[in-house]
Amino acid sequence: MPLNLPNKNATQGRKAGRSGNRAEAGVEGYCRFYAMQGAAFIDRQNVRTSGSPTARRIIGKAPIDFGGVIGGGRAIFAEVKSSGCKSGLQIDDRHLEPHQIEALAVRGGMGAVAVVLWLNGDTLGVADWRAVGKAARERSSVPRSAFTWLPVLSFDWLPVAIAVDRAAGCEVAQ
Repeated sequence: MPLNLPNKNATQGRKAGRSGNRAEAGVEGYCRFYAMQGAAFIDRQNVRTSGSPTARRIIGKAPIDFGGVIGGGRAIFAEVKSSGCKSGLQIDDRHLEPHQIEALAVRGGMGAVAVVLWLNGDTLGVADWRAVGKAARERSSVPRSAFTWLPVLSFDWLPVAIAVDRAAGCEVAQ
């Protein structure tokens, strides 16, 4: 079950927090849809917190936003980002952090589907962990061209994540 923390925006900045919450809410809604369809069980990864149930504080970070399993038993992980940057997704402390890239690479290297989902305006992009890692080694941002873009206002990301993973050279058991 997702963990709702009332003070989340305090650590992210109000505008970035709202935008990130919108992206994660859209992805989470489709995760519930995939579970109802029996296609996958994917949920938000827990973060360490402290405090009372009414005043929780984040004291740690989940390495990746969402994780679970798709039909056939293969693991899947997704890091969700949101920014209005038109040139690419920045690799820095406000956007895609190096420890997140590493967490995706470890999981993807072990055979999981591991992707970055980037909400850019009203469009969601999906990039495989290999493309993200390559871009991170070569520059300080992941270019828009590394992402496969869904139709405007769509959050139906799972079929695209599987297709992106297949195109990168892995087969998914169905």
